[in-house]
Amino acid sequence: MLIHSPTLAALAVAALVLSQAQTPPPQAEPAARTAITLDAIQVAPAGPASSPLCRLSVRIANHGERTASRFKFTVTINGRTVDAYARTRFLNTIAPGQSVDLRLYNFWAADPPQRPTAPTNVEVTLTAAEWMTREDAPGGIATWIPQGAVAGLPPLKRLVIPAQDIAK
Repeated sequence: MLIHSPTLAALAVAALVLSQAQTPPPQAEPAARTAITLDAIQVAPAGPASSPLCRLSVRIANHGERTASRFKFTVTINGRTVDAYARTRFLNTIAPGQSVDLRLYNFWAADPPQRPTAPTNVEVTLTAAEWMTREDAPGGIATWIPQGAVAGLPPLKRLVIPAQDIAK
């Protein structure tokens, strides 16, 4: 038995039209903020100097909810990786919401006693960091306990220092 109903026919047409309608594309979610950021590379002296010896530091910020520490870096000076960083962890702690200027190793912008004649390229990558918790033992002894690796570390940061800014 076939039932003819204008209401059922209208509903069927409406369902067909709605099923073929394009749904709007999903809106992109805002990019997740990296919990640890490498905000700056700092080299001193920043202006003319009498020596090609440079002091290197980085500014690291902790946007996470836990303390971070055990930082490991890869540092490249003029395309050459500085091997000392491969076996070094920096144990400074950075509390949530804080940033720290972390002093790294000095480097020569040119072989001493020469002065640099070309720009110095400094590249720093934060390759590892760990979340930490602090446990206070009797006698006021603090122990930092690793709680796992920090995921999503920031990309490489680069600084090019013109030769005239390093030494004249």
